[in-house]
Amino acid sequence: MSFRYFYIMRILSFLFVFILGISCTEKVKEPKPLIEIYELNKWVESYESVPLDSAMVQAFEANQTDTTDYRYSERYGLLINGAFKASVKDLKEKPLITNKQIRGYDFSSNSIVLDSTATTKLNTDFKYRRAKQLVLTYNKNIILNFYKFRLISSDEVGNAPFFFQTNDIFLEEDNPTYKHFIKLRHGPFRDNDWVNNIPDLKQDTAFYNAFKRAGKIIAE
Repeated sequence: MSFRYFYIMRILSFLFVFILGISCTEKVKEPKPLIEIYELNKWVESYESVPLDSAMVQAFEANQTDTTDYRYSERYGLLINGAFKASVKDLKEKPLITNKQIRGYDFSSNSIVLDSTATTKLNTDFKYRRAKQLVLTYNKNIILNFYKFRLISSDEVGNAPFFFQTNDIFLEEDNPTYKHFIKLRHGPFRDNDWVNNIPDLKQDTAFYNAFKRAGKIIAE
């Protein structure tokens, strides 16, 4: 083999190593952060309650009480809307509220700030006695399981975050800072001080980091 052959092979080897080095140092483009709200495709039972035993069922049937939805919690007694943990397979195919419709989170007022197009979607009707189960996701990873609670016709919420309605100024002295928002509170709803029972989501690392990475923290 000639010197010219070895010279060409050496150049080709150098080029191969050079190209390989460039490809290995290229940064993988991260997906655009998406924060969305999803409805569920089924009811997810609470992990803090169990089905009623036969004695409980018989006692309620004697009083002609429908026990279909009820479960029992040692802490809260009869409970329908207890804390739950949904999985990705429980989500409907499309988000109820898109990333574009979520302006951000205000940690000072515990509010998810929305645009005007999100309001009607969140104010739809749902089953009597049961609150509406929703999840907040970051790039399809669930970071919050929560309820939309209806004051008149939903049964008590257990140890879970919830909100009443969009633009909720219930028992607040000042007008809301934002035109469209949902204010999160934390159960149990049956406690007398539920109005001041606020979830400290700034201490929730996954929740806080999701809004930070998405550039959607409005106030801390």
